[in-house]
Amino acid sequence: MQTYIEKYIMDDIFKTLKTHKSKYDIDDKIFEKICKMRIKVYMKQINLKNVKIDKKYSSLSIKKKKNICKCRTWSNGHGLQCSNTIKKNDLCKTHNNMLEKHGVLRYGTTDLPKPRHDFIDDKLLNWK
Repeated sequence: MQTYIEKYIMDDIFKTLKTHKSKYDIDDKIFEKICKMRIKVYMKQINLKNVKIDKKYSSLSIKKKKNICKCRTWSNGHGLQCSNTIKKNDLCKTHNNMLEKHGVLRYGTTDLPKPRHDFIDDKLLNWK
């Protein structure tokens, strides 16, 4: 059952991403490969066996500040909001460059739960 649900979620995410493909000048096969690779990384973040959200990974565990970058930083394992001012797309220059280069933010944003794995290197994260 879990495998079926994972496949359903993956297919649903890919279907949604395909609706945005026209915005980019990219080959269909390359677009599909990149999307499916990123979806696999995101799926590792989901624990379908246990739907209870650990407070340590909850986005509610930190206070969000307005007018500053919404990116989450490591901050010695505390996962605090970046303190730089917004330059573009609700991100500072550093995190916007990261998003453009890697297509993802290393620790996500403060409006989402803390990830269990680094989105760029796929390393397990032990939040405090």
